Order: sequence, then structure tokens, then C-alpha cells
Amino acid sequence: MLVLDCQSHPALDSFSLTIGSEIGFKMEKVRSQDGTPIAYHRNGEGPPLVLVHGAIASHARWAAITPALAQRYTVYAIDRRGRGESGDAESYAMAREFEDVAAVVDAIGEGVNLLGHSFGALCALEAALLTPHVRRLIAYEPPPVPVPEGRWIGFRLRSMPGIARGL
Repeated sequence: MLVLDCQSHPALDSFSLTIGSEIGFKMEKVRSQDGTPIAYHRNGEGPPLVLVHGAIASHARWAAITPALAQRYTVYAIDRRGRGESGDAESYAMAREFEDVAAVVDAIGEGVNLLGHSFGALCALEAALLTPHVRRLIAYEPPPVPVPEGRWIGFRLRSMPGIARGL
């Protein structure tokens, strides 16, 4: 399943809540390919669902829906590089963000459902090309920009077994 929605909702870009330990989240970290520690907040039981927030946010972006999701899934809400509890590198490269998401997915050790919002959707789409552990991929409001190498993500995803059916 692949859901693409390119409409933007500016009101959501400024919305943020804090997820506290009082609702049972456990913060864990994994090392990305370049050694940067990437934090994720885990809660719930069931099939793994990895959440990737957009720009100027953190795992807290998902606070309004995470408790409901955690009733059905084991939720892994990532703090993207340089945000929340995750580390950062001295220089920035967009490809490192894709590797960060793939590192979290691979650390789970089984097929995951991967959901990304806004720039996080782009990270999720690209990460799906780096790991065999993505079962389902949902891109919510991905930015309409070319990815590195100038190739559009839809074209690249057509080559992925299982994903191509959703395009």
C-alpha cells in the first residue's frame, strides 16, 4: 500500500505536542551508517509501525495519534537527525537522513509499516530503497521535489517488489 497526498496544510506545520514518559514511551537509540545516534520512542504492542516526522518537528509531532496507534501497533516514533534526542553531524547531507530511517527499520529486525509526513515522507520513501524490511509504506504530504540523482521517487519505487502494485 502506498498513499501519496501532495496537498499542504500549513496549520499542521506549527502543531507540536510533547510525548511524556507518563504514556509509556521508551526512548532507544540506534547508530546510523555514519555513526550518528538516532533516537526513537517505542510504545505499544503489535506489528511495527515506524513514524517519521517532517521538518521543524520531532517525535512529538505524532503525540495526538500515538496513543491510539499504540493500541494496535508497536510504534517507533523517530527523532530525525539533529532533532529531539538524536545526534547530528558537522556537515549535512540529505542522504544521511534516508540512511537514518533505514537504520531504525533494520534495527527492528522484521518487516515494518513505515509512515512519513512531509519531509519525513521523502525520508521514508528513500529509506525504503535502502532496506528490505519495509512491508508497507505510507507517504503523507510528501514534498513535490526531485530526489538525489534527479529521478522522481515514483519511478524508482516501481522497481521494488510489492511496492509497485500500489503505484
